[in-house]
Amino acid sequence: MKVSIITIVFNKVQVIEQTIQSVINQNYSDIEYIIVDGGSTDGTLSEIEIFKPYLTKYISEPDCGIYDAINKGISLSSGEIIGLVHAGDMLFNDHVISDLVECFINTGADIVYGNTILVDPVNTEKVIRVFEGGNFNHRRFVSGWMPSHSSVYIKRSVFQMYGNYRLDLSIAADYELLLRFMYKHSVKSSYYSGLVTRFRVGGISNKNVLSFVTSGSQCYRSWKLNDLKVPFYTIPLKMLRRIPDIIFRKKRLKKYIV
Repeated sequence: MKVSIITIVFNKVQVIEQTIQSVINQNYSDIEYIIVDGGSTDGTLSEIEIFKPYLTKYISEPDCGIYDAINKGISLSSGEIIGLVHAGDMLFNDHVISDLVECFINTGADIVYGNTILVDPVNTEKVIRVFEGGNFNHRRFVSGWMPSHSSVYIKRSVFQMYGNYRLDLSIAADYELLLRFMYKHSVKSSYYSGLVTRFRVGGISNKNVLSFVTSGSQCYRSWKLNDLKVPFYTIPLKMLRRIPDIIFRKKRLKKYIV
């Protein structure tokens, strides 16, 4: 099974090498690696050029935001499975992709997701939060759950059937996509119980209070866009779910790292 890994980047010269190395060091042989750059001006392109022999495809051009860039990457890809490793983030170890593919094969799932550790943007050994996915059921989405987006790998056929990321949701298009796929259309999913990604904190939905509020508003809108009834408690619970992830991070981390 060919796996297409897409990296979205814009002006990340300090961290792009770590991201690329985590992908090209995978022990799984059938990986198509695509980098979509938004027109970086800080030296990022020079760093990417060093690794050009390891890249299947690479473009650099202006885009309309992160989700537009992801959609570009999907359109350039040809793998049966599609996953994202954004600039600054890293696959957790060199056999993650092999493990995920094995999960796809063994379960017959169309979506596989796992766990993520969120780390300090400078000191990536400092863990801020441990995001455990757990097994999916529809009630969990209603109670504010969603899998860690950076840990999710999806078969191409699902995008072909149900569409790509919406560009009218600037912060929560990942939430809407997973709500659409997993909740509305009940696409078969499977939980991989290992760590998939080391994710630097500081994403667009966590920059400040305004981003936090906007994210909540767009998550609420995601239900309406899919003609789904959203209980009043769903979005507040989604915002509160990160608290135990932070409080119990050390205990959770011990499951994966000895």
